Amino acid sequence: MSVRLAQFPDLCVPDPQLTLSERDALGNLTGARYAPERFVRIRKRRYSTVAITNCLKGNQHHVSPGAGLAALDLQLKLNPYVFEVRGNYPIVDPFARIGRSPPPLVDCMLTVELLSHPGHPHLHALFVTESRMTKLEAPLAARGVTVELVDVHSMSKVALHNAARCYQTLLGLDICGLKAEARHFASVLLANHERFRADDLTLDDCMHAMAARVGCGFEHAFNLLCTAHAYGFVQIDPTHRMLPYRPLILREACREP
Repeated sequence: MSVRLAQFPDLCVPDPQLTLSERDALGNLTGARYAPERFVRIRKRRYSTVAITNCLKGNQHHVSPGAGLAALDLQLKLNPYVFEVRGNYPIVDPFARIGRSPPPLVDCMLTVELLSHPGHPHLHALFVTESRMTKLEAPLAARGVTVELVDVHSMSKVALHNAARCYQTLLGLDICGLKAEARHFASVLLANHERFRADDLTLDDCMHAMAARVGCGFEHAFNLLCTAHAYGFVQIDPTHRMLPYRPLILREACREP
């Protein structure tokens, strides 16, 4: 089976409601129990070297060594189909001799829920180096794990800008508590979006209008917009930059809000 990040809208369940066991199918810990620094020493010197960032939905911290993986991490945080991200994911051989070299690592291991297998977690391994993927592709496929080589240099700068803006807006928040409010916000926004476009409203104009419609503050309207995007209630067009003086462009919703 072939799975790619770009195919998630067609293959995966948005905002998956999975219950994970303590360990996954490969024997690694899940959730807050997972330690990304177990086999890699993490020393945070600067953002371009090692990024230690928060998960917006209350799971474990993300660790992304290198600027390229930090960019990938930003986009994964706002991906409504991703349930869990674990960096520096080890592929441990239970029969290896003690004291031998550390196990090979997957750059990012994602947990998603496939539409073809509802209710069950699926592991999708992301690599940024082909040599590492080539070495691990066969043993991972034998365990039902799909793999993908990601070219971090080909990522859309506009999509990265939008992801960074949403993450900065929500920084420090656990958006789980905003989910119901964001769902309602999305319903109102989708009902009025065509009118906002016809009136040539800017992003700031839209948020002022939405704040009045749902009865919240201007800044909180931005929180709800970014939360709705993270859960897939609305999808901000990745080909148009989110800027205060430009229109808010939405794509078709990932799911019914």
